[in-house]
Amino acid sequence: MPKSDQIFYRIVTKVTVKEFSLCQLCQNKVTMKTNMHLADRIIRISLSIVIVILYFSGYLTGTLAIIALVVAVIFTLTSAIGFCPLYALFRGSGKNHQS
Repeated sequence: MPKSDQIFYRIVTKVTVKEFSLCQLCQNKVTMKTNMHLADRIIRISLSIVIVILYFSGYLTGTLAIIALVVAVIFTLTSAIGFCPLYALFRGSGKNHQS
């Protein structure tokens, strides 16, 4: 192997294995914790569906419609991944914790 390839290999090996631990990602050892309960996710999806129906039926128009659709997209995304950034920000959770 040429010297430049050896140097590149050493750099890549150090970065991927030691700093970012991509090996753990490949072995599914790194997981994201969810902070939303199932009921919370269902309510958010339901509200998103209602907002979309109201928009396409013509009841929501103008600036209110745009804001409502943005909220619907945010609700849908947070429900899909099960993580709400606001819960994390305020150190809360929609899940019940047992001690």
